[in-house]
Amino acid sequence: STQGVSSAASDVYKRQVNEAFGTALEQGMLGAKSPKDALAEANAKIQKVIDREDLPKVRAEMNG
Repeated sequence: STQGVSSAASDVYKRQVNEAFGTALEQGMLGAKSPKDALAEANAKIQKVIDREDLPKVRAEMNG
């Protein structure tokens, strides 16, 4: 069953998205990076998680 796998992948994704976004927010607020650069870095980190966990495939398996 892909339910356990998709749930675990979802948990990892949520945690890492929260971390990437939180870091971007902090960097922007502290002036360490421009908001645009901080969000671009967060987006790149989030995309790496999507690719690493093969989330499009997991989603397809869940749907079909």
